This record gives sequence, structure tokens and C-alpha cells, in this order.
Amino acid sequence: MRLNWLWIGIMCLEISSLAQGKADLPKSTEHLLIDMVPMRDGVKLFTTIELPQKDKKFPVVLLRNLYRKRTDEIKEPGDVAKRNFIFIHQDVRGAGRSEGEWHAFLQERNDGEDCLEWIVKQPWCDGNIFMTGGSYCGSSQFLAAACGNPALKGIAPEILAMDYFTPMTQREGVPTLALFNWACWCTFNNLGLKEDNPRPKYDDAHVAWRERDITALNRPIHFWRQMTNPQAFDEYFKQMDAKDFISKIPCPAYLLSGWYDIDASAELKVFTALREHGGNERVRQFTHCVMGPYTHGSVAGFPGVTETQETRNKLHDKQNQFFINLFKDENSDPLPDMKPITYYVMGANEWRGAETWPPQGTTFTSYYLGGGSANTLAGNGFMKASLEETSEDIFISNPLNPVPTVGGRWEDGAKEQTAPLGGRKDVLFYRSDVLAEPLEIAGPVKARLFISCSTPETDIAIKVADVFPDGKAYNIVNGIKRTSFRAPYEKLEPMEPGKVYELEFELQSTAHCFQPGHRMMVIIAGQDYGYFVFNRNTGKDDSLDASCQQAEIRIYHTQQHPSAIILPVSAK
Repeated sequence: MRLNWLWIGIMCLEISSLAQGKADLPKSTEHLLIDMVPMRDGVKLFTTIELPQKDKKFPVVLLRNLYRKRTDEIKEPGDVAKRNFIFIHQDVRGAGRSEGEWHAFLQERNDGEDCLEWIVKQPWCDGNIFMTGGSYCGSSQFLAAACGNPALKGIAPEILAMDYFTPMTQREGVPTLALFNWACWCTFNNLGLKEDNPRPKYDDAHVAWRERDITALNRPIHFWRQMTNPQAFDEYFKQMDAKDFISKIPCPAYLLSGWYDIDASAELKVFTALREHGGNERVRQFTHCVMGPYTHGSVAGFPGVTETQETRNKLHDKQNQFFINLFKDENSDPLPDMKPITYYVMGANEWRGAETWPPQGTTFTSYYLGGGSANTLAGNGFMKASLEETSEDIFISNPLNPVPTVGGRWEDGAKEQTAPLGGRKDVLFYRSDVLAEPLEIAGPVKARLFISCSTPETDIAIKVADVFPDGKAYNIVNGIKRTSFRAPYEKLEPMEPGKVYELEFELQSTAHCFQPGHRMMVIIAGQDYGYFVFNRNTGKDDSLDASCQQAEIRIYHTQQHPSAIILPVSAK
């Protein structure tokens, strides 16, 4: 039996119209049931059920989807009688033909629980349910699994988040323009307007951040405003924080993501949490994770990567096998030929397997930054395993001329860095000596910077890149931090101008091999504008205040203030 239908609907490029259940519904047929499934508050969700045959029970595979449109044709499923499963496709609240108002993520826990309970009670369900889907559809199944329904035997969430505060909305306090564009896109289509993507006017530096929805759509986007509240780690996000319900997940998971996705570290944190704290021994023993050289939906494009979109799609064969084997025997490892974590090492262009993440034997090694005049590629910035004291590096962060995003998360992937950034004086470059032998890393990349600033607040963006013998450099991981987010997220603390502060960064997890003849490079700037918003450097609530000022930022390189990048070096 092949389950090639599992990928259906995951990466659709359109969003549904807001439905209130008023449109005429398609009619049920022998193999296709149409139903409006009631939720606990009376809202009904449009659901299609593909039955192999009537009067017989089957296992169920469920996709709860944000991306099916109200205008999509509901077709009679082909070859359904040859299947040994039921496929259920449900439009989430406020999407497609479902009733209600869509409120991103928050609704999916209760609605998912209600949907699972409804399925179990149906005469055609044999008591075994599996869930599939990626991106938002991955989150919808993960949140549904938090109810702990014992009928749920396996989930396969792709490109997932551990929580929805840090990676999705604010990376270390810096709001993401990617979320804003997605929110505009969703709202635009939900309003039933024409299906071209909106083009928000977020380049206008004189528009306050929280007012840009008005600029883009002439109306507020309420869920986006709540998600990007500067004091946002409140009850809204805590309801969706996986750390609070990971022990309730009742079934093993097959996780799939990429090094350039929204937050690769989040998928790996879910993997580790399920293996250590899942709801039962099966979850802790049989959960698997695959990490490849991928963005949110495609191959990342790092030079030499051998993976293609076709080989990426073949990973769904393993997902199919995962479900099939769990159905046959839920008490045995469904993927016995795979290590718990399977990951692709860029640079070496090889797949590896490990029991844990990071892999056993990983050593976190500091490479200290120095220079004194590291501005532009022509500067003297360096990185070494031993500290060499130098004077501090100084650069100006100008919100009216922000450093642009070049490669990174979501769909950007690996991009050459030196041509677009090498001449900018507001960018610092630190290079290692030419490597004489391979240096492989696998795990979360971290940084510790000692900085001072002339303003109460600013942002610091960091990248690690691989410099090829021809001088071209390609980003591997990146991170960013708003300096007022030094303390726990519930509390914002402005800086005292001129005072030196220690900042801790967790960039992304990755697996990469720097080859002989290459160099390692660290790139530091005051913005990563395009994926993230820029900081206005005033210390005011820039979601409401549009005033700007330049910031003078200093990076220190002394025994007392040893700025460094910390790499997870693999055992040889």
C-alpha cells in the first residue's frame, strides 16, 4: 500500500476565503462523504471523508488544512476502493468552507481535539487515527495531539515550530516581516479580494510597525497585532507553548524540516522533547526526525548540495512507511533501519545518523573575534581558537539605510554574501585562517558578544558563512537579537548608553563541513532587513512610534570582554 496522497495540500500557494457556511455544499456520494463537523462552541467545520467502501471500519488519516479555498472543486476520489484507509480533509475554522473566524494557531488545540473525538465516534472509524501535514498544517496536528486522545497512533508534522513566539513572530525580540507578509496574505484572501498577493508598504520608515497593516490593507490585522505585542510572551502564547504539553502527546512523530527553515532548532527541540518527555514509552522510543538542506519548502541551494526537490519528496515514502508500520504494530519501531535523527551534512554532502541532537561527542568550541577595524571585506577582522586582544570594532546602525537580508530563513536559503554586503561600512567581517583539514559541525551554533551602544536599544544580527577558495561566501546559519531582550521575555530592559553588556545568541542548528582551503566567516550588522524589521534605536515601542535615530555600536575583544562564536564541532 502506498500513501502518496499524504503530501496533498501541504504547500498550497493560496489561502482560503473566510467562510460562514452560507455557500452551497457539495453533495455526498458513495465514496465521498461531506459533513459540517460541530465544535464545542457550535461552529461547524467543512470536512470531506473519502471512504474505500461503506459498512466497514478503516483506519483514518486526517489533514486539518488552512489552505483549501472555498472555491476549490471537491472531486470524487480516484481508486478509493483500492485503499485500506479513510482520508479526511478538514478546513480549519474560518478557512475554506468552514464557519467561524480564523485566529492563527490559537484555535487549533480545541478544534483539533473536537475533531478527533468526532472521528472516533463515527461508524466507519476502526479507532486508529493518523495525522499529516506541513507548515501550518503541521502545527494544527501537533496542537491537536496535545489533547492526548489515545486513538491518535501517529503524527507527521513537517516544518514545525516548538513555540510560536520566538521563531514565528519575534526572533529574540525582533519582529519578522515574513510573519507580517503571511498575515497580510491570509487576511487579504480571507476578505475575498482578488487572488494576487498584496504588496504591503512596509518599506515606509515613517510608518509605525503596528500601523503597517493599515498601510497595507486599510484595516487592522488583530491576531497579528496580538502576536507582535512587544510584551507578547503572555497568556496568548503560553496556550501554544509545546513545553507545557509535550508530556501529553500520545503517539510517535515523524518530523521533517530543513536547515534554512523558519527555525531549524525548533524542530530539533520538539524531537528531543518527545524522545525525553513524550506521553508514553512508544513516543520516547519511536519518534524520528529528518533534517535536510531545505528551506520552508524547497532545496536551499548551498553550493554542491546533491539533494533535489525530487529526492526531498522521496522522504515522504519514509513517512508513509512510518504510518503503515505503526498501524501493523504500534509497539515496534516503525523505522528500524533509521537512527532516531537523520541529518544531511552540507559541505560534505552526506547523510548521517545519530541517537541524539546534537550528536554524541560534539564539543562546543569558541572562536574568538578580533580586529579593531573589521568594517567591510577590506577590514582586519579575524576569528581564532585562542583569544588575541584588540581594540573594539565600531559601526553605525542607521534605520534609514538598513542592512538588507541576504539569504537565511523561510525561502531565502543559501546566498552569496560578499557581493551585496562586502562594501558596507556598517557590516563587520571576521575570517578564520585557511583551513588545512575538514572541520565538521553539527548542533546549535551560539555566540557571545560584548557590546555597548549609544542608544537605549538596538538590534545585533549575526551570520556564519563558509568562504570558498574563490572568495565567495555562503551563509550557513543566522540569528538576531534585540538588546532589550537580555532578560526573560516577560521583561524588557533598555541599555544604559556606553555601558558594556554581554549578549548571548542561539543562531540556528545546522550540520556543515568546512573543507580544506575554505575559511570560516562571521558577519555582524545592526539589521537583517527584509526578513526582520529594523530597529529604530530609540528604545520606544516601535510598534507605535515611528521616530528613528542612528546608533553607534561597539564590539569588544579583550580578556574581560571576549566576544566569540561558539561552534558545535563534531567528533572525528
